[in-house]
Amino acid sequence: MVETDGGFGSGTSPLIAGNLVILNRDQARNSSLLAVNLETGRKAWETARPEARTSYGTPIVWANNGSKEVVMPGALLLKGYDLTTGEERWSVSRVAHVACTTPVLGDGLLFFAAWGPGKGDSPWPSWKDFADKYDKNGDGSITPDELEPAMRGFYKAIDSDHDGRVTEKDFELLASYTAKGENALIAVKPGGRGEITDSHAAWKANRGLPYVSSPVFYQGRIYLIKDGGMVSCFDAKNGTPFYTQERLGAIGSYHASPVAADGRIYAASLDGKVTVFKAGGERPEVLHQTEFHERIAATPALVGPRLYVRTQTKLYAFGK
Repeated sequence: MVETDGGFGSGTSPLIAGNLVILNRDQARNSSLLAVNLETGRKAWETARPEARTSYGTPIVWANNGSKEVVMPGALLLKGYDLTTGEERWSVSRVAHVACTTPVLGDGLLFFAAWGPGKGDSPWPSWKDFADKYDKNGDGSITPDELEPAMRGFYKAIDSDHDGRVTEKDFELLASYTAKGENALIAVKPGGRGEITDSHAAWKANRGLPYVSSPVFYQGRIYLIKDGGMVSCFDAKNGTPFYTQERLGAIGSYHASPVAADGRIYAASLDGKVTVFKAGGERPEVLHQTEFHERIAATPALVGPRLYVRTQTKLYAFGK
């Protein structure tokens, strides 16, 4: 049984790479990166990730200076592994304490953007404020029945010793863990081995970061969609911002990642609004918006001349 922080289950997708299927198995405990044979399902290799807590991003393959690597996002660390053997080759620290996004490639660089709550623009409350709100019987601890329904999904992540109660000790452990991370967009240069945070970071940015939605690389630029319907755009080579946190007129959360084609960026909000805006420029020029009137959590798919959009109950195909 998969046990994940927050009780969300696994949100990652499998990756097919040659004759292997690669799967992120980051959990609350016993995390690993697993590769099985595509035809037989037999395990090819499995690499333990003891430092990793739950993460939801999907691994990708990077041809790093001619060597194929699996790049795996995770909690507090981004790592590269040999595709054939699973051996760890490099790591980047000072990334977010939770990873819901997937890295992308472009212009010879690897890009990873992640944001987690508990930092700068979304700080944790103090234990006193948290307890004042939720410790309804005043016993110095908080049980699931004392929390609002929307909060109960995070309960297991806070309850570090799994004793069924959230205490000040649990709360402070979560705060100290969160403090180790850095919400950032980082561009990584190829060729590194070992700890490469300082040696192979081409550039970093800290504004406009996505929580669940991954970046998209298109025509020399990196685009990010931040919850609230705010888009940012950076020069992929040097990180110069063309614009940051410009509003699209489609508020709410974004779980689907943006996609790009034919000079346009397509962004779908969780509550079902798809915004099409023009690529390039000094600000996002919205070309079209459509309300689908139901949840969109899946990233739209581009296949030839068609765009596929999956809502909660329907699959749409759009073409010329």
